[in-house]
Order: sequence, then structure tokens, then C-alpha cells
Amino acid sequence: MNPPNKAEYPTRDALVRAVQAQAHSMTYGYAVTVKRSCNRDNVIILGCDRGGAAQILLPLSAPRGSDRTAYREAGGRHQQQQDEQQQDRQQQDRQQQQDRQQQQDRQQQQKEEQLQERQEKQKEQQQKWQQQQQQQQERQQQRVGQLQERLGRKLQERQKQQEQQQSSESDSSEDELVGIELQRLIRSDGRAPPLWATMPEFARMVRVTGSSARLQQKKD
Repeated sequence: MNPPNKAEYPTRDALVRAVQAQAHSMTYGYAVTVKRSCNRDNVIILGCDRGGAAQILLPLSAPRGSDRTAYREAGGRHQQQQDEQQQDRQQQDRQQQQDRQQQQDRQQQQKEEQLQERQEKQKEQQQKWQQQQQQQQERQQQRVGQLQERLGRKLQERQKQQEQQQSSESDSSEDELVGIELQRLIRSDGRAPPLWATMPEFARMVRVTGSSARLQQKKD
């Protein structure tokens, strides 16, 4: 490739077209675009090769061999740049994956902590419920014991009252019988019984006295 002479092209567009046309063979038939048409002495060509896009600094007065050398150097630099970019992307991917993994680990740890906290709360509530049930059972047993004790006292009192009532009724019946017997004995004399002979107290006294006399006779 013979680089175009800047003096032969009066306008920038003409120079760019010439560079594009002549650079086609230098880039082995790949598309060529001009990134910056020209500066004072150089033209920068953006070429597309197997390694990807390449920026070529093309001197206008450079010989043919230098053009290809510049292209190869530019391609090598571009390949190195691509490798660095690939490494950067891989490093970014690894960093992002590591960040995602750490985030998942934190979320998993947070879920486990929340689950453990819920289980501890449930266990605490279960223990509290069992304690309340136990206290309620103890109160019920205590209440049942109090009621049984109270009922036992009432039954004893009622039984005692019944015994006292039966004893009182028996005493009254016996006093009445003794009084009738006294009246019969007194009336056998033909005399009217005195008022004191009809009193229950006198009848009880006679009954006790008679019982003592009978006991004394048995002893004799």
C-alpha cells in the first residue's frame, strides 16, 4: 500500500476516502472506518481484524512495510487490550458472583436466625402454657381438697346434730315415760300428783336416781 500524499487531496473528505480505499488491502479485506480523518501528519484508521477492532496510527509518508508493521503492532496492542478487558470482565463476574453468593449466604443465615427465633418463641410459649396448665391443675386440686374437707366437716356436724337430736328425742321419750310412771304411782295413793312431779327435770332426776339404785342392787 502506498500511503496517500496529503498534498494530493485538497479536502479532508477526499483524504479520508483515499485512506479507506488504500487501507482495504492493508487490513486483508476487512472493513475500515476512519475514526479521525487526519491531523497534522497522521491519519488514525479504525480497522476490524480477526482480533477485533484495532486503532492504527498511519503516517502519511510511511513506506509499505512500515504500514503493515504498524498494523501488526496495533493488532497486538488491541489483543492485549482485549485480554485485559476479558480479565476485567472475568474478575467482575467473579466479584459479582462472590457478592451474590455472600448475599445469598447472608439471606440464608438471616432466615435460619429468624427460624431459630420463632422456634425459641414457640418453645417459650409452650413452656409458659404448660406452666399455666400445671398451676391451674394445682389450683383445681387445692379447691377440690378444700371442698372435700368442708364437706367432711359438714357431714360430721350433721351426723353429730342427728345424734344429739336422736339422744334428745330418746331422753324426752324416757322422761315422759318416767313422768307417767310417777303419776301412776302417786295416783295409786289416791292423792293428786304435785306439780313438781310432772316436771321433766324431776323425771330425769328420778330416772338417774333409779338407775343408780339398780346398779347398787346389782353390786350387792
